Amino acid sequence: MNLWYNISENNKEIWPKNQGGLNLKRIIELIGMWDLIIFYTVNDKIKSDISDKLIPYFTEFGSWWFTTFACLLTILLGKEKTRSTGIEAAASLVAGSLLVQLLKKKINRERPYLAILNVNTFNKLWKDHSFPSGHTAAAFEVAVSMSFGYPNLYLLFIGLATMVGVSRIYVGMHYPTDVLIGAALGSSMSILTHILI
Repeated sequence: MNLWYNISENNKEIWPKNQGGLNLKRIIELIGMWDLIIFYTVNDKIKSDISDKLIPYFTEFGSWWFTTFACLLTILLGKEKTRSTGIEAAASLVAGSLLVQLLKKKINRERPYLAILNVNTFNKLWKDHSFPSGHTAAAFEVAVSMSFGYPNLYLLFIGLATMVGVSRIYVGMHYPTDVLIGAALGSSMSILTHILI
């Protein structure tokens, strides 16, 4: 069951039926409408042979193996500043991953390719819940932590994390709201970890 918005079976009717004043229901309908519009734009309208080859690779920057490897590498091989940055990133990653998994189970949102029609997908299909995006959260947990340690490189770190989020929509695994909340959770977890450690 999709708790975010109602769409017709053929996905043509994405405009909210209630055109009255703004209330909570109307706001949720508008968010759902824009969620679908942006999803289909990223997932289908910008497709090309080049983007089909390049964009899916960005997903791996938010994978558990890459983010864990990045943290361990900085902790084990880095000197004082790099090591402490790696410890912050790892702490943020562990806490954030637990929160993301808790929210996924609680909210129980289906992935786009399971819930709506005409979704472009690639080789790897995740079957767990969609909200929030764990890849995006993990990418931002590491990126924001690294940005605290190396502020001159923050554009690179945040740019890569942003591309992880875009790639998750592009490969049909997440809605834009999944990605947006994943980025907000990941960033918040890193900021909180930075303050506490």
